[in-house]
Amino acid sequence: MYWSDPNTIFSATLLKMKENLKKSGYAGYIDINCIANLKGIYPLEFTCRFGYPTISIQIEGIVSGVGDFLYCLAKKEQFELKIKKGFQMGVVLAVPPFPFFDDEENFIYRDLSILFKKPNLDGVRLGDVKIINGAWCVAGSDGYVLVITGSGNTVEEVRKQVYGRINNIMLQNMYYRTDIGLKWYRDSDLLQTWGYLK
Repeated sequence: MYWSDPNTIFSATLLKMKENLKKSGYAGYIDINCIANLKGIYPLEFTCRFGYPTISIQIEGIVSGVGDFLYCLAKKEQFELKIKKGFQMGVVLAVPPFPFFDDEENFIYRDLSILFKKPNLDGVRLGDVKIINGAWCVAGSDGYVLVITGSGNTVEEVRKQVYGRINNIMLQNMYYRTDIGLKWYRDSDLLQTWGYLK
């Protein structure tokens, strides 16, 4: 993820909704998931809430007080959102039954300890976690445990930071994607060639 000024993708999608959203009195977060290729931009769905893990990644890039931002958003007051330059990334750490629901498998992993090799919680965002006798443990019903985030000037810098932070975590049978950001070099070149990004 990275923060940008309005670009062609924004102008071709969300900006077209601006007046209707204003008329309806809408205040809040909204995004449109899209597929983009040489032929055009194809919106797939609206997300009219802070989604997971998107919010964890966005918080990594926000310098302003997030509580202040949410308060002003709820009151429909102007707020200057200060953000980091560069890129942010997040990786979901999960245990079974994620991404499914299975009560039997969930029972096996419930209350499983989450350990850290070094006491560094930088970039550690909570999913379904609880504290038992001072120790972090898996909670919830679907195995969505943590989101590990990072921020940096390049995608490769962020990848190294995030996966280094993941290496600090010990959680039995955890799994996560290892390909986040790998296609950015090709994809960003294509988006620029097609005129969607500046």
